[in-house]
Amino acid sequence: MPGSNTHITQIAQALVAKHAAVMVGAGFSRNADKKYSTNREFLDWKKLSDLFYDKLYEDGAGPGKLYASSLGLAEQVERLMGRPVLEEILHQAVPDEDYIPSELFRKLMELPWRDVFTTNYDTLLERTADQITKRRYNVVVCKEDLAGSNDASRIVKLHGSFPSSRPFIITEEDYRTYPEKFAPMVNTVQQAFLENVFCMIGFSGEDPNFIARRIVICAAEDVGLADPQALILANAAAQAAHMVGFPEARIILSEAACYVALAPKSNSAYVAIDAAISDVRHKDCGQVPDHLKDSHYSGASKLGHGKAYKYAHNYPNGYVKQQYLPTPLVDATYYKGIKRGTEEQLLHDWEKRCKN
Repeated sequence: MPGSNTHITQIAQALVAKHAAVMVGAGFSRNADKKYSTNREFLDWKKLSDLFYDKLYEDGAGPGKLYASSLGLAEQVERLMGRPVLEEILHQAVPDEDYIPSELFRKLMELPWRDVFTTNYDTLLERTADQITKRRYNVVVCKEDLAGSNDASRIVKLHGSFPSSRPFIITEEDYRTYPEKFAPMVNTVQQAFLENVFCMIGFSGEDPNFIARRIVICAAEDVGLADPQALILANAAAQAAHMVGFPEARIILSEAACYVALAPKSNSAYVAIDAAISDVRHKDCGQVPDHLKDSHYSGASKLGHGKAYKYAHNYPNGYVKQQYLPTPLVDATYYKGIKRGTEEQLLHDWEKRCKN
């Protein structure tokens, strides 16, 4: 196809100019050669999900595999059985020691890539690099390895590396906290993306559950109160995508992604909850004011619970001024609204209600 030839030409030119980088996905590992006769194989995401699910529901009483999320299942395994059990399953799914690099690996690594990134845990790329005499690769398995590594092309292991370069990024929490915990790795990929023709190989398509979750998170974190409808739509899209599956799920996810992208943005709710959590973690927050404490039990009145409580619905506009926060936090303000989209009207209504 003419379009494909154009892309290949661009990649070839970038390789000659030493401005090409590649991201190698799990699918590429399936091109490795068996070291000896073995029934073990590199598992895809679906089969890995099955391993997690079967471990969680060995009694057969599970809810069913149709809607299972690999990252969510991995998090359940870690929470219920511990990280060592989770990592043992990963070793089952990635039989690194049973395979050796094939000729296709050597051809890939002989190309003059500026950097080779991978989310794979196996060591096939590193072992291939050891066989290459035309060029040298520095292997980066953790953020500390980045310093001084750019004097040669690099193999950057983004999600950990067997046998023991941890953590192996696999749970929802791992992915959620990755940008903060491994910021140097993220910055390295972003820089490579900006400075090079960036290629991807060995990716068969992302788990639709993961894509849907990211859209839902973006709707809450980045759109927020500027358009609360975005979260409702994103959640509905996630459920619909689970129900119908690919290929039609692509249409649903596209609609949700476009809506969230076009919607006005506000992170006020996100900032507010993090500020409140920070106070809870780092300050003596005191007690709930006595007048807000439960008074519906014997002896509550003797403790002063509920005394002088003002019931908001008995006042104009359903709002009344009284102390709501504990005394040490009485002057704290967590929510700082942004006058954008729907949130601007919400703020206007709130300010009007407080004045009356």
